[in-house]
Amino acid sequence: MKKLLINPLSRLGFSMIELLIVISIIGVIATISTVGFNFQESPLVFKSNVSEVANFLSAVRSKSISQVKPDICAGYPLDGYQVAVTSGGRDYQSQVICGGVHVVAQKSLPSGFSFAAGSAITVKFDVATGTVSNPGSILVSGQGRTSTITIDKLGNISVRP
Repeated sequence: MKKLLINPLSRLGFSMIELLIVISIIGVIATISTVGFNFQESPLVFKSNVSEVANFLSAVRSKSISQVKPDICAGYPLDGYQVAVTSGGRDYQSQVICGGVHVVAQKSLPSGFSFAAGSAITVKFDVATGTVSNPGSILVSGQGRTSTITIDKLGNISVRP
């Protein structure tokens, strides 16, 4: 019988080309997965920011209905609460109206988001009733989308995509 002499070192491990092909395939799969994940995440981030503004409006309305009076209003009658937005900007704040207008809380939308031109500048909620004398809409824009937050005369807040 003939013995075949095989070099034992000739087939240990993978060749460089095999490794490069496997790493390239893994890279392509990872890239596709990341793009898909970002595509799914984008609408959720937008909806989250719009919901945050709507919840902020609801909280201010609740303070007005419950007649929560901050210390800064001591000695003055509480006339209401309002939310002021910067049209074309990112800032919004809650304000109490008592002997003047006082900022209670201030927030900003993340970069890439803004209140579109044409948004209501202030929405005032009346004390005890939570009704609004100046109903309007606040437009939130970002990531190529725009959503409308509408406040009606009764103070009801609704969000439309």
